[in-house]
Amino acid sequence: MNVSLIFFLLGFLLLFSVMLIFDGLMSYETDVVRSLLQIGAGIAGLIFVGYNLRKMQIRLSSLGKKPLGPTVLTTETCVNCNYTNVRQFKEGDYIYGKGGTCPKCNFQDPMVIKAIFVRGLPKKSGQ
Repeated sequence: MNVSLIFFLLGFLLLFSVMLIFDGLMSYETDVVRSLLQIGAGIAGLIFVGYNLRKMQIRLSSLGKKPLGPTVLTTETCVNCNYTNVRQFKEGDYIYGKGGTCPKCNFQDPMVIKAIFVRGLPKKSGQ
């Protein structure tokens, strides 16, 4: 859904909610039940608009951010052609363990895991 359309609809609902509250306050002395229902609906509309604006703010602010924290990577090497591949660490990876098939030569034996390392750790100052 288009963001400008969502903002338009939320703005319309905000205006309608304020009008409901205002009309409920103006008609309080003539019809108490109707005015309380209008005030309640207006407050519910304001809460709905505020909640959705906050949700959109969180979603839009997290669009261009990279994931936080370090990344664990695995380096595997082909025993036939010495092709080296770096990939995301998978549960069960260990040094000199079996990796995947070589994409370069498709050798029948699996590649060998040569290294497991972390990328993206913050550097310690003073060392």
